[in-house]
Amino acid sequence: TGKVFLGVKFLNDFYAPDNYDRNLYLDRFEIVKVQSLAKDAPAPPAGGMAMVPAMAMAMAKAPGTYEASDDFRVALLRPVHGLSLRGDLTLTGLAWWRQAATVTPPRMWIAINGTPLMEQRTADPVFRISTGYFKPGRNALQLIGELDNGLRAVSPTEYIDVNESITGNKPRAYYRFGMTDPAWGASLKDKLTSLKHQDGHMLALFAGESEATLTLPEDLAGTFEVYLDARGDQYEGFPIVAAKLRTGGVDKPIAEKTTNQWFNDWKVGNVELTKGPKQLVVSFINDAYKEKVGDRNLWLRAVSLREVAGADSAPPSLEIIYPRNGQHVGLADAVVVDARDDDAFAWIDLVVDGRRLGMNAPLDPALGRIVFPLLCRNLPPGEHHVKVRGEDRSGNQGDSEEITFIVNAATQGNTSELTPYESAVRLLNRFGLGPDPEELAAVLVMGERAYLEDRLSRGASDPGEMAATNKARTVFSGSDGGYDIAVNTIHQLQLTPNPVRARFVMWAENHFSTWLRKTEGWRKWQEHEAFMKAGVAPFVDLLVTSATSPAMLVYLDQQRSFATKLNENYSREIMELHTLGVHGGYTQADVTSLAGLLNGWTAMDEADTGGRGYPLESVYRYDGTLNDGLPRRILGMSYEPALPAQRFDRVRLALETLAAHPSTAEFICRKLAEHYVSDPAPEAMVTDLTRVYHQTGGDMKSVLLAMAEHPQFRRADLPMKVARPIDFALRLSRVTRADDSWTIHNFLQSSGMGLFDCITPNGYPEADDRYADSNAVLQRWKLVRTWDWRMASLVPGTWRWSVKSDPVSGAQNIVDAVAVALTGRVLGPESNAAALRVLAEATGDIGSKTQQTAVFVGMLPEANMR
Repeated sequence: TGKVFLGVKFLNDFYAPDNYDRNLYLDRFEIVKVQSLAKDAPAPPAGGMAMVPAMAMAMAKAPGTYEASDDFRVALLRPVHGLSLRGDLTLTGLAWWRQAATVTPPRMWIAINGTPLMEQRTADPVFRISTGYFKPGRNALQLIGELDNGLRAVSPTEYIDVNESITGNKPRAYYRFGMTDPAWGASLKDKLTSLKHQDGHMLALFAGESEATLTLPEDLAGTFEVYLDARGDQYEGFPIVAAKLRTGGVDKPIAEKTTNQWFNDWKVGNVELTKGPKQLVVSFINDAYKEKVGDRNLWLRAVSLREVAGADSAPPSLEIIYPRNGQHVGLADAVVVDARDDDAFAWIDLVVDGRRLGMNAPLDPALGRIVFPLLCRNLPPGEHHVKVRGEDRSGNQGDSEEITFIVNAATQGNTSELTPYESAVRLLNRFGLGPDPEELAAVLVMGERAYLEDRLSRGASDPGEMAATNKARTVFSGSDGGYDIAVNTIHQLQLTPNPVRARFVMWAENHFSTWLRKTEGWRKWQEHEAFMKAGVAPFVDLLVTSATSPAMLVYLDQQRSFATKLNENYSREIMELHTLGVHGGYTQADVTSLAGLLNGWTAMDEADTGGRGYPLESVYRYDGTLNDGLPRRILGMSYEPALPAQRFDRVRLALETLAAHPSTAEFICRKLAEHYVSDPAPEAMVTDLTRVYHQTGGDMKSVLLAMAEHPQFRRADLPMKVARPIDFALRLSRVTRADDSWTIHNFLQSSGMGLFDCITPNGYPEADDRYADSNAVLQRWKLVRTWDWRMASLVPGTWRWSVKSDPVSGAQNIVDAVAVALTGRVLGPESNAAALRVLAEATGDIGSKTQQTAVFVGMLPEANMR
């Protein structure tokens, strides 16, 4: 109905003088009515603990299935692949779908070993999974979503490891009802509002005293814990929310709960459910409002029911797997713990010399090893003892075996040899993206050589990497702006479980730099995907990846170079910047000859058939008829005349020759050493790495392994490198779990190092002085202030109040906790004294003082180095 205009647009014109001219001839276009093929939505499967019937089983297929589209994607919030289960597991998911403002949110399931469970109708599913759902050994996890039109999405399969000692329990049922669940009564609809302006992610706002009614499944029976995912707006106190059970028109109170300003799964109480009709009623009972003064409101995100567990008398299992017994440590080290319980931990803490420290490790999600900082500044030199103690929710306690460690008398940095911990921190700061706990545990347990070999060998199809990529694409799906490509990539870097591979990929993309604003976002994204797929490949493969990238060919105008119209931009940069280096021994005649050889090596815009969401797809293409086939001579090597069918081989040979050239080997190895070790690069290292390059045919994995084991890298007095803005931001983000990618993007732009935004083809420089000017420092300070409460969270909660009872060691522990979490090291004497003064002179309560001090530590020189 109404007036509709249809048009045709020719999008991919191409013209090569005296060769080609692509034109479109339009005779007519027709409009034909077709039958809608959208299938009916299948009936929803049972919720809670119940297994999903055959329909969803077919949907899940088998572990390994990964489905997504430009219309619908689902993802877990963080990668979990390869981690071990510690106890009952909480997993949070995310869904995005096109037209979320008008399309009902999807039904979501968590699939364990191919079986979908715990249906929820929401864009933000949360699954609390008891250990009884898992089998001993490897377990596959996937998130599954389905819209009412039958469109489905499945996250990449990830695998977690489960010890047989915590399996075998009866699975505990879990039901969660988001605000868009159809089980809610009609009165809730007037309260719905969008979460953070994201359509489909809904909250309920109780602006006045009122109630909402949730109809529970009639066959639901048993004793359940009741949780309300809620927060409140404070005015003369926080909101109080009440829950009651309504059966047969009779209300039975469950409990009341006072909220605070943060969303939290508040446990209200237990309820006994019997089969038959029943409702759960949620009420806001203490509204308060005064015009222009304040308004007390309640925000509700979900209600969940969790089956109460039976009696539990089994104590937790705790094992220290690092450090080894009798190991020497410096001013800072770490304790790595394997922890397991068949239910869930209430707390896990470190006990040093018989005294519990109150560090209380974070417990959600219950995956992976636990890493405690071992802060030794307040310990006298000599022998000390450490063990780990934990308690589960039933009050059962367990201790690890106690081990001995020896605190060195020498201060950190003045010894002739690094401790294993200090060496691991250096490796992560130089080869990774900082000492985030998961990677620190991996290095300390596996050993540096085995760790690097593992991380350098993993590909883009590694389940954890796929999960990180899928999460980034889910968050930024439907975005068409060029800078969304950069923000998407930043999010990948924040989440990647393989920061070693990620750092190298970003080095390669900076080496083969293209400018986002000229290539346009869709071409740049294709190029980024190509380098992600290549990974730590031999250099010749990286060179070919760049040489066949439409982004590079458009950026350096190679698509405009034909036999009758030579363009030397790409041929010059491929020699000067990508292979030989400016002093690599080539001449202008070599540049011209290579440009002639490259004619026909181009990029073409074609119709997009891959579902990328763009009208065109830019593709690499070689057309020998655009090349004159004349003989060329480059760097003393002759390329004979060739017919069109043989001209591609001449270009490929030229690329392989450039990659194998001695000047290329030295140039690339020097750039790598400048990036990973120091600028200027140690000459002895460059010489040795160049030899490895020649011996292995430019194998980048071998070069990096040789670099990590080189004496110049392992020397105790290796100078620090200034962290580039992206290094600083990613380390801060990964350590504090701050996933706000746009904040990092804006920080990089303000710092003059926007991702993929280097105008010149030589990429961003490595020299320290380029990242130490006043603007660079100011932008870092602003970023740390932006995440002030996350900085404070690096200090264990109980320690934030310990200064009152122990003003000397308590204050030092706060400073050391932030410094070690952020950099892996304690502060130097001057910075440490300054941080202690800030803590002593800060205003407000001790929590505020801790926050101010944590921000100050993040601004100090040590935090700006790697």
